[in-house]
Parts: sequence; C-alpha cells; structure tokens
Amino acid sequence: MSSVATHWCFALDPKSLSDIEFRVLTHLCDCHTPAKGCFPSQAYLLKATGKSNGGLNNALRGLEEKGLIKREKRWDPQNRQRQTTFYFLGFELLPLAPPTPADPPEPSPSGGDGLGSNPSPRGGDGAISTKRPNPSPPNGQTHLHTGGDITINNQERTGGGNGSAPNSLDAACRFWAAKIQDPEAFVPPSALTQRMVEEMLRNSMVTPVELAHHGIEA
Repeated sequence: MSSVATHWCFALDPKSLSDIEFRVLTHLCDCHTPAKGCFPSQAYLLKATGKSNGGLNNALRGLEEKGLIKREKRWDPQNRQRQTTFYFLGFELLPLAPPTPADPPEPSPSGGDGLGSNPSPRGGDGAISTKRPNPSPPNGQTHLHTGGDITINNQERTGGGNGSAPNSLDAACRFWAAKIQDPEAFVPPSALTQRMVEEMLRNSMVTPVELAHHGIEA
C-alpha cells in the first residue's frame, strides 16, 4: 500500500467519479507500491470490487478517459504469454516541473569577459604590454615597449636559450658569431634566422666555411 497514492486518491473531487470508479481506484491505490508500481490481476480486482467483468472494464475505461490512470499491457519476454496489466496512477502521470535555471553571472564591463575595459581588437584578451592597449605582435614576436631597439623574434632576442640575453639583432649576431668561430662549440642551426646569417656575413663576423662547419646554410 502506498500512502502517496492513497492521499492522492482521497484528495480528488468525489463528484468527478462514479461510485464504481472511485471503488476501483481506491483498490488500485491500495495495490500500489513506490518501488514496484501497481499491477493487480483482473481476478483480484473483480473479487475486491464485487463487480462483473463488464462493470470493472467500464470503470477502468472511465478512469483512463479522465486521465486518472493509464494501462499498459505486458507480455513475458521469454514465452510471450500475457502478464498482468500495469497501471500508472494519475500522480505518476503529472509532468515534471522544468528545472529553474540558475541566475546568470554578472557580466564584467565592456563585453562580459572579465578582462577589463580595454579588450584587444582581435580577440578581447586585453593587452599584454603594461604601457599601451595594443595586442601583442603575432607569430611569436616579443612583447617590447616602444623604444629604440629593433623588434626581433624570440630566438634572436634570447640567443636561443643559452643563458645569454642579447637585446638587439647586432648583439644576437655577435653572440652566435663567437660560437660559430669555435669549431668545438655546439650551434643548433635552428637557433639562427636567415636575417642573422645575412647580417653576420655582411659584417664579416663569420665566413661561409665556418657556417657550413656547423651545418648552417649561408
């Protein structure tokens, strides 16, 4: 017996049901369990209500037309024999209330991305430089403030990660030229750009032979 089903049944308007419909419905609620549902046999309902087969079926049809029950026929999946009818009661047929959406977070000023009031024109990520709101240069270039230095890429500026930090093209060329002139030094060809090679040759910092020794094309 399900107290939820019983309370639901007795909360219905008695004038909306005939005597036999109410009697059948109360027995259906009495057979309902929260874990397994409601599936009494036709023979049980006939005996419990004291009605004829035709009277019981008319009552069940009337309850279904009023939306108070829904019947579902069942068969054994192994031998396909008919099983007892499964009854869904009205309170189980009520649609679930849609979930209440959470309040959206407050957007930040000028776009709502939480990155300040001066997003960059390209993606809204804000400027990397601390002095001007322009985005950083594309393709791996360094984030340099406006000044007299030549803008060079990261390999030229850092000397390829060898611990030195030349801050101009001339300094980077001198750094690598000293290593190229040493036949025992390790110079990764990828550390030098074509511009650096051309600059070193133009200023006679290295020779084509010295470059070739380290696998660098002149």
